[in-house]
Amino acid sequence: MSERVPYGFSFLLCLVLTVMFSLVLPNKLEEAAVAESGHLVTVDLLRGAKTRFSKQTSYELHFLYNGSEHSTRVSVDYFQQVKDQPTAQLLHLAVYPRLFFAPGHSEQGQVLSGVLLVALSAGGTLWSLFKLVKGA
Repeated sequence: MSERVPYGFSFLLCLVLTVMFSLVLPNKLEEAAVAESGHLVTVDLLRGAKTRFSKQTSYELHFLYNGSEHSTRVSVDYFQQVKDQPTAQLLHLAVYPRLFFAPGHSEQGQVLSGVLLVALSAGGTLWSLFKLVKGA
């Protein structure tokens, strides 16, 4: 009985992780579609903001697009390039109205890591289930 407890815990943990990573993956695929599309739209800049969370500084653009206010994080280089301009070009697809990225943005690493996390956690779930069934 004592050997089954770690495998039961491992099964539940891996199952929860598989579900969590699987729920995030579709968002990453949407972001990758926008980033890879290369479709640029012109937005009206409202303001730029430099924020600091712990030791990392991030830059955010607030802008208007089709009458709605949005914001997106950008690199320091792009922020410096457009901060004093009235408009900017951002990657965007109409099918994902909340997603905007600076030109040159890539999500390929995020998608690959998401797929690997789902695969590894699903493998851990199956392995733990196998050990639980074998030990019964």
